[in-house]
Amino acid sequence: MLEAKGSIRGYAYVSDTGVIGPIAVTHPENLGPALDAALSIATERGAETIRVRLHGSAWEGSAWAIRHGLRLSGIGLMLSSRPVGRLNLYVTSGGDALY
Repeated sequence: MLEAKGSIRGYAYVSDTGVIGPIAVTHPENLGPALDAALSIATERGAETIRVRLHGSAWEGSAWAIRHGLRLSGIGLMLSSRPVGRLNLYVTSGGDALY
């Protein structure tokens, strides 16, 4: 659970191998701090490689990845004729989520 000022802001999962996600936050501006916390946990656990799956609409997550020097290693697409959820609040856990 991710908490700030006595309020739950979201949750994050970090594997022992450095895979970050899923993450869900209450507001887009909480995504960067959530990713910071997840990166810290992964580093503390000795992960040498970090993997994060971000949605294109998760602008805060994309900005975080650029600031931390992450590189694009693949792309997955989800097409819809209608709006789907609030994907700017999430980091998925991998290919099994929403794809």
